[in-house]
Amino acid sequence: LWQEELKSNIGLPPSLQKKCYEAFISTVPRPSALQNDVISELSSIGLQPEEEMLTKRGYRLDALVQINGENVGIEVDGPSH
Repeated sequence: LWQEELKSNIGLPPSLQKKCYEAFISTVPRPSALQNDVISELSSIGLQPEEEMLTKRGYRLDALVQINGENVGIEVDGPSH
């Protein structure tokens, strides 16, 4: 993914791309205490956060909520907790 984002001309064979992607998305999420607090607060104000949402690109959002019909991604404390 990072090669694609950087528009790198370095190509990987499709089989290696698939293995890398699968390794990337197989990481088990470990929410932080702060993330759990934020989820609780979102819930307390009537939002229904979906936790650890996996995007089509393989990234995880800490939460996804709908506000006025729009999806809003929430990242609490960065890519590593």
